[in-house]
Amino acid sequence: MAKKKPRNTPPVGATFERNYKGKTYRLNVVTKDGRTRYKIGKEFFDSPSGAAKSIIKQEVNGWVFWKLL
Repeated sequence: MAKKKPRNTPPVGATFERNYKGKTYRLNVVTKDGRTRYKIGKEFFDSPSGAAKSIIKQEVNGWVFWKLL
């Protein structure tokens, strides 16, 4: 099995934008309940992948979708 590359969590306050099907989405890295969370609009997600999945409605590598790698 291939080793997973360790990922550095983006710093709180970082913002990433992605255009998808003609609409621009903004991902904000925030702290909520003492944890790093990912916010789009008023929704919070535990991971960049969860945030990306909410947009494209299928499984996706959020680190790649948001270009966080």
